[in-house]
Amino acid sequence: MGYKASIRDKLIGVFILIKVIPLIILALFVWNEISSLSVTLETHVNEMASTSAQTTKQVANLAISSSIRALDVRSREAIERLTTDTARKVAAFLESRDVDIRMASLLKPDKDLYQMFLNVHKRNITLHRPWIMNEKKTAWEPRYSDQADYPSVSARNSDNELDFHYRTPSKTGVIQSIPIYLEMTYMDISGKEVIKVTTSDLLSADPKDISKKDQTFCRAETYFNELKILKPGEIYVSDVIGAYVKTHMIGPYTKKRADEMGIEFNPVQSGYAGKENPVGKRFQGLVRFAMPVVSNGQIKGYVTLALDHTHLMEFTDHIIPTEERYSAISDAASGNYAFMWDHKGRNISHPRDYFIVGYDPSTGVPAVPWLEKTHYEKFKMSDLGISEFLESMPLYKNQALSKPSSKELIKKGLVGLDCRYLNFAPQCDGWNNLTQFGGSGSFVIHWSGLKKLTTAATIPYFTGQYSQSPRGFGFITIGANVHEFHKPAVVTEKIIRKTEGQYIQTIERQNKENKDILVKSLHDTATRLTFYTVVMVILVIAIAVLMASALTGKITTMIKGISRFRRGEMGYRLDIQTSDEMGVLGQTFNSMADSIQLAILELEQSKSMVEDSNVSLKAMLSKIIDSMPSIIIGVDTRVRVTLWNNEARKMTKKSFETVEGQDLFIVFPLLKKEKSIIFSAIEQGQIKKEERLEIEINNERAFFDVTAYPLINGKIDGAVLRIDNITTRVYMEEMMIQTEKMQSIGGLAAGMAHEINSPLAGIIQSAQVIQNRTKIDMPKNLEAAEEVGVDLEKLNLYCEKRSIFNMIESILDAGRRAADIVANMLSFSRKSDSSFAKQRIEKIIDQTIEIIEKDYDIKKNVDIKKIEVIRKYSPSLPEVPCDVGKIQQVFFNILKNGVHAMMENTENREPVLKLTTLQEDEFAFIEIEDNGPGMDDETKTRIFEPFFTTKSTGVGTGLGLYISYFIIVENHKGTINVESFPGRGTKFTIKLPLQQVS
Repeated sequence: MGYKASIRDKLIGVFILIKVIPLIILALFVWNEISSLSVTLETHVNEMASTSAQTTKQVANLAISSSIRALDVRSREAIERLTTDTARKVAAFLESRDVDIRMASLLKPDKDLYQMFLNVHKRNITLHRPWIMNEKKTAWEPRYSDQADYPSVSARNSDNELDFHYRTPSKTGVIQSIPIYLEMTYMDISGKEVIKVTTSDLLSADPKDISKKDQTFCRAETYFNELKILKPGEIYVSDVIGAYVKTHMIGPYTKKRADEMGIEFNPVQSGYAGKENPVGKRFQGLVRFAMPVVSNGQIKGYVTLALDHTHLMEFTDHIIPTEERYSAISDAASGNYAFMWDHKGRNISHPRDYFIVGYDPSTGVPAVPWLEKTHYEKFKMSDLGISEFLESMPLYKNQALSKPSSKELIKKGLVGLDCRYLNFAPQCDGWNNLTQFGGSGSFVIHWSGLKKLTTAATIPYFTGQYSQSPRGFGFITIGANVHEFHKPAVVTEKIIRKTEGQYIQTIERQNKENKDILVKSLHDTATRLTFYTVVMVILVIAIAVLMASALTGKITTMIKGISRFRRGEMGYRLDIQTSDEMGVLGQTFNSMADSIQLAILELEQSKSMVEDSNVSLKAMLSKIIDSMPSIIIGVDTRVRVTLWNNEARKMTKKSFETVEGQDLFIVFPLLKKEKSIIFSAIEQGQIKKEERLEIEINNERAFFDVTAYPLINGKIDGAVLRIDNITTRVYMEEMMIQTEKMQSIGGLAAGMAHEINSPLAGIIQSAQVIQNRTKIDMPKNLEAAEEVGVDLEKLNLYCEKRSIFNMIESILDAGRRAADIVANMLSFSRKSDSSFAKQRIEKIIDQTIEIIEKDYDIKKNVDIKKIEVIRKYSPSLPEVPCDVGKIQQVFFNILKNGVHAMMENTENREPVLKLTTLQEDEFAFIEIEDNGPGMDDETKTRIFEPFFTTKSTGVGTGLGLYISYFIIVENHKGTINVESFPGRGTKFTIKLPLQQVS
């Protein structure tokens, strides 16, 4: 109860109101004016200081950003120019090889002339000096110091002093002259090498028959077929061919990293990688040039030159797009280097040789390139070779940094870079975009945590196969870390920031001094004003108290007596000594006290009776709740347990005393899945229900319906949860589905046994026997052929010419497809595990039709070939989340009924089955329509009732469409409707949500 002012207080208040309040108001007015002046002065000073500091920062930021942008543009132009110049140098080098092959075609085929030709065609390459592992085994370092002391150079002429800059000679490494070509050959028109001269042990000096792929370099060259279609004067130029070199790790190959990875330290057997592995195995490849040798207008043979791939790598291996410019040894770890790609986007030159694509020399098959994780998993699951698999893959498909690479390929050391399938490196798509019409360009990308400028320029060489590509021979790319360009601007930024900071500190110091002066002046004024005001207020209050005390003595005595009664002294009464107004007031109080005392006694008796009644009612309500078969749990707004019936205790083995006030999801963890509906019921004040909640209890599935009822009493006080065990009902429904499915499988199994297995085994076995009996490497075949006078090799040539072997392969393929059909039927017969996954609805429909075509019960009564199936599948329909086994059961029931119905009506029309899929909003629609006899209204209204059937006794159970309705509506939260008219056929429309509904 709040404070009530007495008459004495009111009298004092009147004096304060008349004297003290005006005095205080006057003091506050003076103080407010002084404060306002101080704030105004302080605001102006702060604004002036802030404006000066902001202007300083804007000037500094503008100077810094302008310098960085100027450096970016200048560096981009310089690196684009370097990239373009390098690409043109490569093109000029390759065009010189065109001149060489033309000259070689004019030479008389002679071994000595060829040897002389190779001897005069040499070119310098740069090799780095020896490198060794440092003492800590953490990095490679040069064995010998490569430093040379050069004197400094300054301007000798005063007119040249402005920005005079001298650069010491670059480190050149070891210069070595090597032949441009690995070999020179002359072959006859059948592909047999007649003359062969080599300059390297990489290629055999023995003449080969290059019409046979296994006698070519790395068993990978197929150029003889290309030579046969060359016209006089035309030149053939191959791709880069070489054996792929694997790596044990990507990045620095050190003893420390090898120990951490648990692998043997053997760098010489891993791919070369410049400063990361200067002793590694180098990529060795070639580019084959060939041209017809013509005599009297007729092609009498072919001359070839095998260009040493090392000379192509020389164009990029030593480029450094920074101040260093050139290096005898590349450094891929720095991020500043150049590399080269062919016209298809395959890497053919890189500081890390294990990134260059190559072949398996034992098989001639391309080595598996570095793929993203999902694509490599698909490759392993397929039965395709790597070439066939890559041909089936889309090019540059949604490349993004977020896609993971295959860690398994890294462990295997297979990391060749083919931009077309390098989907975790989006710069590949950028280069492909820049070079699609030729030309050059650049862009910036975040790679390995750094911003990198990357450029691309096409190599304008258009001989042979490269004439068909706008990229010519391919393209050069150079990558450089952007922060390398900003170093001068960073130095300037530090100087500007330092000057800016000093200036701002000066402004802030002056501003602080001004504030201190204002604050001191204001404080002194406030102190004096407050002192004078307080003295005056004390004097006025003292006078007021003396005057009020003299007037209110009697009132104070009466108030004390009333207070004693209020504190519980019910028998206390006031002593009345006067008959004036104060005496009358005292008598009135005594009468009121008597009435109040009597009323309190009656109220206490009523309270006791109500409490006894509440105890009985609470006990009855508790018994009712405990007797209910459902679990009943009450919670407050913070989901703490307030009610816990007997079924809840049985379920959790916990009594109400142990769980009262505890968090519901701790004492009943099985309800954690239903947090959303419980909180929604409390927050929204609406009943929420979750049906068929699946929970595993003691390694067994159980199903529950959970309903949350909000407790509303003016406001929401919590919720009551009712949990019903429906496990028996769910199992009964699944049992009905399985029963219907097993009935269908009986006919299906008979069809498989009679129609497929026996002839399929005979077909496949006979085709395999034919293949084996025609092989030329089996002694029995050769012996039998000799007995009847047949040349087995010519027989094989005849079979190849007439495509007989292809026909046998077709027979085997057909057998395998038949095996796939058996697999479909077997998968249909297996019990569903009720798991949802995204599926292609069209595929499920087609598989179901294949199963129906092989259903023995249907085929013995129905000629399915007479049924025309019209498919109208929407190509834009996405995958639908569903239980494939149960959805297939639905399609099987509807299609099987439709087939039976149409075959009863074949006299009037040809049977036609229409299958349609489409998407509307967030739903997939499947329409299955037949032109059978249709149904009347009575049949149509009962079609989904259990045990209702129009078939004769013993033919059907009447559960097929009932189960189908349950699967679509209850399990998949969709709808199924039927439209039918007598004589006009029947159409079932199924609507499934594209997002799985909980």
